[in-house]
Amino acid sequence: IFFFLKIKKLLLIDDKREMLIFSNISKKLNIETLIYMHGRFSKNSLILKKTYFKKYLVWSNFFANQLKEANSHYGKNNIEVIGNPNLDHNKNLKNFKSTFQIKRGLILDEDFIKYKDIKLYFKNLKEIKNIKFFIKKKKTRKLPREYLDFCRKNNVKIIDSRIVLGKIIKKYKIDCIIAATSTGLLEGIFYNVVPIKINSNNKEREGEFKEFINQRLVFYANNSRIFSHFLTKKYFLKQIIRNNKKLWGNILFDKNKIKNLLKFYK
Repeated sequence: IFFFLKIKKLLLIDDKREMLIFSNISKKLNIETLIYMHGRFSKNSLILKKTYFKKYLVWSNFFANQLKEANSHYGKNNIEVIGNPNLDHNKNLKNFKSTFQIKRGLILDEDFIKYKDIKLYFKNLKEIKNIKFFIKKKKTRKLPREYLDFCRKNNVKIIDSRIVLGKIIKKYKIDCIIAATSTGLLEGIFYNVVPIKINSNNKEREGEFKEFINQRLVFYANNSRIFSHFLTKKYFLKQIIRNNKKLWGNILFDKNKIKNLLKFYK
């Protein structure tokens, strides 16, 4: 199809389910390619090792370095750092103190996780009375019945999936995000929120996410006892800010810059 349509240029997001076929076709037909980062990845992401595109737009220098480590075909000439359009740079963090404890936690629903996989973590939430919990449902699925039952029995507010993370954090004064491998854990760091990672039992996703644990960007609760500890301990704001700078840097998303990059592909 690409051959008969005489396709010369291809723009796509880095959906790992589709990257391999488009990478192979583009290489075979010498098609100019531009791919855009739309979710977190790391040097451990297997699809990055198997594919190549002539221009890769990434969110930050951290992810640019991860891409280079994953695939030696990428370098400064074919990676462009453009910032993350999902982040709200008008964030208001004036109320944060130098040290703080978690008062309001946000659980992120993830469509590959079954309730039985994280049941022990949820059980621990019941025993912590001084934290108000919320859950943000995933756009791509209905919230499973076990989740709904837990929320109803334990006064956990369910937040509309259409509300973006930054607005939820500001509106509900969230100071902790709980998830397994969601990009939301990393985006939460931008808002100086404590990212607590739980175990999903999904080997591929856990392997990809391991780099963020190794670099101590998230607090990894690999069992329910450590999970309870992370929920009740005292945190230092300077540590969260340090991780924010390490992960996100200071590059803001600029629509005009993107338009200029795309002119070549029109």
